[in-house]
Amino acid sequence: MAQASDDGLTPTLYPLDLPGITDLVIVQASVQVAQNEEDCSAFEMTEKDVRRYFAQAQRIEQQDYSHMVDWSSCQATGTVAFADGSRANWRLQRYRAGLLVYPDGREQHLYCAQCAEPFQ
Repeated sequence: MAQASDDGLTPTLYPLDLPGITDLVIVQASVQVAQNEEDCSAFEMTEKDVRRYFAQAQRIEQQDYSHMVDWSSCQATGTVAFADGSRANWRLQRYRAGLLVYPDGREQHLYCAQCAEPFQ
């Protein structure tokens, strides 16, 4: 069941229900993907951070991902394998937005309202 927000600032959150993670690779623990004045020096993801994110994040609609959540040029990237045999590339942003992209092109847009550091 979706968790709707009444404030108009938080996206509607849906259960994520990911299979268990069997392998997690961090390709870039911290990268600034756009030339801007955002300081990314304090943003660096560890494997523990990424696993915690996936355990706490919820799914959001692509429209909310594009228009409601704050975008950050501070990001981390990697790959993940799940217990059901599926794999995906992942990207997490400083302001708690995330994305899973599967080999067939399917995407899951994520948001972690309760995630703390290194998300700020």
